Amino acid sequence: MKLIIITFFIAFGVCASAQVKKRDQGVYKGIISSYEINTGQKLIEVDSSEIFIKLEKSNFAIKIDTVEYKGSYEVEKREKRNYVLKVKTDYSDITEEIILFGKDKFMKRKGIFPQPDAHLIKLKKKAALW
Repeated sequence: MKLIIITFFIAFGVCASAQVKKRDQGVYKGIISSYEINTGQKLIEVDSSEIFIKLEKSNFAIKIDTVEYKGSYEVEKREKRNYVLKVKTDYSDITEEIILFGKDKFMKRKGIFPQPDAHLIKLKKKAALW
């Protein structure tokens, strides 16, 4: 009997791991504002960039202007249809943080210093051509 109960809890824990709901997956579009980088000798100004984030069941892709990076994500926290995602891309060892507000179809990408945060909105399915 104890074995059955333990097996049930293990199976429930595996099945209950948080995932982003299918209706919250898709392509999100936004702008990274212009910013400056201080090299110690001079200030370098970086122009604003268009950013796209494609969120699928097990894949993640980020496209900044013409450069595309792919990676994976895990749901760190889920509260109703709001998610905190930790994103790991192939190009960097730094883990990025994405906050997804599914009901509002809105996403916030925390910028890696000195890059500012980016606010993205979900594109409609017909307009979601990557």
